[in-house]
Amino acid sequence: MKTTLLTVFLGAALAMGCGGKKDDAKPTAVSSDDDYMKQAQALSDKMVQTFKDNAKDCDKLAGELEKIHTDAAPLEDYEKGHPDAKKKFDDMMKSKEKEMMEAVMPVMTNCKDNKKLADVMSKFK
Repeated sequence: MKTTLLTVFLGAALAMGCGGKKDDAKPTAVSSDDDYMKQAQALSDKMVQTFKDNAKDCDKLAGELEKIHTDAAPLEDYEKGHPDAKKKFDDMMKSKEKEMMEAVMPVMTNCKDNKKLADVMSKFK
């Protein structure tokens, strides 16, 4: 479960972005590759902050991540028709790998047996 949770988190971050508490991080219809990059980065930052803020409350984290997954739909839709934009974002996210690991490690320890969180994380592609 530990490896799976980390893999899913990193995959989710690289695929569409991540979660916290700012309203401006909720993606809307994507108008261009630059807009996609901006929205995906904001959602990625939000997701990392959500992991940091809820590392000890696994059920709350699962609920927040469920919201982020829903919010990511416009980004996922854009990626389907714009694979070059997704690749550019994936490449950019490689530099944030350390920060993501630091955010997810406490969750891996505290929530490794939490089914609700595992179920939500499995939704991220």
